[in-house]
Amino acid sequence: MLLFCFCAVGLSQAQQTGEDGSIAASYNTENVSGPISLTYLGLDRNLVINSQNQTRLVSDSDYTFDSSSMPYQMGVNNAYVAPSDRQALVFNNPIRSTCNEENPSNGFENGVFSSPGGGSPQQSLAADITVPADTDFSLTTINANILLQGVFANGDMITSVDITVFGDDGTGKPDPANIIADFPGTVPDSQLYLATVFTSYDILDTTFELPATLLEGQAGATTTYWIRLYVTNSNGNTAGWESTTATSNGNLMAFSLDFGVTWNIDAAQDLVYDFIGECSPIGGPPADNDTCGTAFTVECGDTVVSDTLTNTDTGGNAAPDEWYSFTGTGSAEFVTISLCDGGTDY
Repeated sequence: MLLFCFCAVGLSQAQQTGEDGSIAASYNTENVSGPISLTYLGLDRNLVINSQNQTRLVSDSDYTFDSSSMPYQMGVNNAYVAPSDRQALVFNNPIRSTCNEENPSNGFENGVFSSPGGGSPQQSLAADITVPADTDFSLTTINANILLQGVFANGDMITSVDITVFGDDGTGKPDPANIIADFPGTVPDSQLYLATVFTSYDILDTTFELPATLLEGQAGATTTYWIRLYVTNSNGNTAGWESTTATSNGNLMAFSLDFGVTWNIDAAQDLVYDFIGECSPIGGPPADNDTCGTAFTVECGDTVVSDTLTNTDTGGNAAPDEWYSFTGTGSAEFVTISLCDGGTDY
């Protein structure tokens, strides 16, 4: 493998907060007044309960609490019912939440070639991303520090990057036979000069906005994917990806000397990156029928169970709304649509 010629696992997510801005873990059955909604931002679809120094995982079903003081630590997509003398905590249906996996810079410690320019045109690099159990991840943004042999101030820049997403081969390496997505010739959405290192290399903070790319998770186990960046320099010289020996998120970096036919794992380095997207429980969040144009289709005999907790007001009412559409037979007919089944809360 050719270097430049000079000498935390898994996705993280935003903190969970309640409607009043407080942390979800602070809610207690003794201080809740009426049902409240907590935004589901966790990747764990279970509720962690601490009571008398015990921790239990509760599956996605209703659960009756028997403790007079029990902090709720993680929200899920169901209502959890407290005893009759307590109030229920109501959690939203699963929604997408912004999450990411990153490995930070170590002060521009080093870099590794991944470019058609220079003396190693067949070398390419990939960093892994770990999708947590019971979670799907939709990749939308890649941020990476790219080292460019040239002078950015004089017009040298990243022309394009070939971005490839691989599955894992089961041994902790990219699987060339399992390409999840391929974005050749991707032009950076931004490239920002950070520093000049090793005399002739400019470091560029580079961002790519991608079409949403689903990295499917699996029940009860994490799932590994690999993301390759292969950089084209406008001046024809080499370019590479910043690396570090200080930290590693998941596996160390993978490198290929034959442009992805075979892969190896470096002994000490990982790459510097931030992979950003949206997380949701396996299968994704409910489809969005928040507008007339995205209305759900219903037919005679259908029963719909839903809520408007995450919807907006698009119907001109002082309340959030959902949209449904019904198509008749073309002949005169009587159709009854009712919200009054005894369980509607409005």
